Amino acid sequence: MNILKSVKSFFSSKVRSFSLPWSTQTNSMSKSEALKEYKRYVYTIVNAISDDVAKIDFQITRTLKGGDTNVVTNHRFIKLMRRPNPDYTKRAFIKLHETYMGLCGESFWYIVRGETTKMAKYLTLLRPDLVDVVIEKDKTKNPLGLVSGYVYHNDGKTIPFDKKEIIHFKNANPNNPYRGIGPIEAAVEYVKTERLASEFTMNSINNAGRPSGILNIKGTIGQEEYDQIKKRFKTEYSGTSNAGKTMIIKGADQVDFVKLGMELSEVTMRELKEMSRDDIMIMYRTSKTMLGITDDVNRASAKEAKSVWFENVIIPRMDTLVDGLDGFIMDEFKSEDIELSYEDPSPKYLDVRSEEWSLGHNKWLTTNQIIRERNDFLGTDVEEVEGGDEIYQSIALVPMGTPKATPEKTPPKDNGKSLKKKDNCGHDHSKIKKSKLDINVRRKELSRKEFGEIFRAELFTRQKQWATKYQQGLNSILDEQKKEILSHNRKTYDDWKFDPKKYEGKYLELFQKLGVELFREQALVALNAAGDTETIFEIDSEVLNYIAERVKLFSGQFDQETLTYIDQSIGEGYQAGESISKLRKRIDSIFYDAKSVRSERVARTETIAHSNEAALEAYRQSPMVAGQEWSTESGACEFCQVMDGKIIGLQTNFFTVGETLETLDAAGNPISMVFDYTNVTHPPLHPNCQCSILPVSSDAMTKILKKAIKIKKKVKKQEQKATE
Repeated sequence: MNILKSVKSFFSSKVRSFSLPWSTQTNSMSKSEALKEYKRYVYTIVNAISDDVAKIDFQITRTLKGGDTNVVTNHRFIKLMRRPNPDYTKRAFIKLHETYMGLCGESFWYIVRGETTKMAKYLTLLRPDLVDVVIEKDKTKNPLGLVSGYVYHNDGKTIPFDKKEIIHFKNANPNNPYRGIGPIEAAVEYVKTERLASEFTMNSINNAGRPSGILNIKGTIGQEEYDQIKKRFKTEYSGTSNAGKTMIIKGADQVDFVKLGMELSEVTMRELKEMSRDDIMIMYRTSKTMLGITDDVNRASAKEAKSVWFENVIIPRMDTLVDGLDGFIMDEFKSEDIELSYEDPSPKYLDVRSEEWSLGHNKWLTTNQIIRERNDFLGTDVEEVEGGDEIYQSIALVPMGTPKATPEKTPPKDNGKSLKKKDNCGHDHSKIKKSKLDINVRRKELSRKEFGEIFRAELFTRQKQWATKYQQGLNSILDEQKKEILSHNRKTYDDWKFDPKKYEGKYLELFQKLGVELFREQALVALNAAGDTETIFEIDSEVLNYIAERVKLFSGQFDQETLTYIDQSIGEGYQAGESISKLRKRIDSIFYDAKSVRSERVARTETIAHSNEAALEAYRQSPMVAGQEWSTESGACEFCQVMDGKIIGLQTNFFTVGETLETLDAAGNPISMVFDYTNVTHPPLHPNCQCSILPVSSDAMTKILKKAIKIKKKVKKQEQKATE
């Protein structure tokens, strides 16, 4: 039963007010002419596209309270699309829709609603060449020129439709924004050339394969006889339909036939047709392989061609279809928070992926990465293995050449006093390695710069060892966060994130323990540099509070940075319509960068801060130290160079939060640094800074204070004289 015929009586009884239709045709080819071109290469191309698009598998996802989502398998829209109307199944309906899109560049869906429920009952397609778009021409009523409705011309009758009764799909048409433009209209010259070449070839064969020629009339004939010959030649022997005919004139003397063209075998019709075919394929963004032309095609290139076909042709058309239906879905099911999507139809080749997994295993792919990708690919649920997120290498791998032998060093003598003592935390100092060099013994022999370099080398050699431990700790937490994300069902956007609150306690537990051990070791280096062999460094509440606050600061910023990267990358993936497998790769990439670059930077910065804080706390606990001196490494930045040699008290800040350090760069341009992270009580001044603080003795501090007082008095006298 034809749906349109069943509703004719309904529309004939309605009184509708529409303005005249807006001009809807292009100058090059009408919609009716475009539909007639559904043959030859155009048929093959459009049929191939519509066949694959018609395989679309619609999905409805509903958002529940709390943000969770679930796939609705029996939604009313899914039921409607299974049988859009009594005459069409879903696949046949979508195929005809895509055929209209491929020929005319537009398609009109009429929504037949129930008279009582007003809900969509059927969907039917209207021929695009029989539909006019109605625009209200009165600018006072329609200043924006919006569509008012549609008119369908069928069997001599005009049927008007309200705007909401029609879903209008159309390709962008800059010359007529109300109508779509199809590839046929855009490629009209190529299509006509291919058609005429085919007709010429066929008619030449039918007419014995002889080419046209020139009639040479010798002598003199009358005007009436000449006009008769001319008229007959024009009507019977010109045009592609008469190609190859030879004219025979009965009873005419002095008429000679002169051959004009080449034989059909000499005419490059094949090349012309192939050239036109290739032009048409370009307009549809297809390839010869997808049309069954397999010259010079191997298995690998065929797979690549199919992947490109789905990526550049089929998926964009499916996206257009889903985008056009979104408005209908939103209007039809207003009370439901639902989203329309579809299963990714891209081909999946197991042999290609298996080869990639085999080549990349333990090179750029971990075991668990391969397991996850394979699960997504095959729909399996193989569990990940413990330790499978690391890349392993054979123990047989050794470096080329012979490594340098490291001479054994004589361990420092135990003086039998301080190294065997325990502090009030119960820590045995005999288990802490003493400094490699008692630089305080040679302090008087060294310049300030030499002393600073030796102290810094000793402090930072140990710091690098601790940085490795800190990075390992960070990476263990990153592994947990990644595993949390990939274990989610990924029903919502937030399922691609981890909960930072879960890891606050883990950060504190892990890094407070590491921090305490680092403090004890680096404090011993600082006390040795100060010449203090009697003081036993204590882990007091101030030290524990410092470590806890520092862990809270860096872990919060570190997690927030990771979440920001996830938010940006997954957002881009959602906008691009990427599959779950591709989104997983984005997560892998984010955590790979976090474990290789970001964790190293944070571990280095934090252990430098902890090492300098340990030195400062050691100076505070030593009766021999009254101040600290900023010591800059060679080749330091402009900001650190300004700080070199600056001396302050042990309870004083070099900078407080909100202060600014100003200086000049190498070119003499002013530059500044604002301190908005925490108070600067010691180095580092910035990430990767390797400055240190040297101990300043009580005597030295006394001399510095006396000198400062003298300078202050001198400046005051000069100011008084200036005012007098």
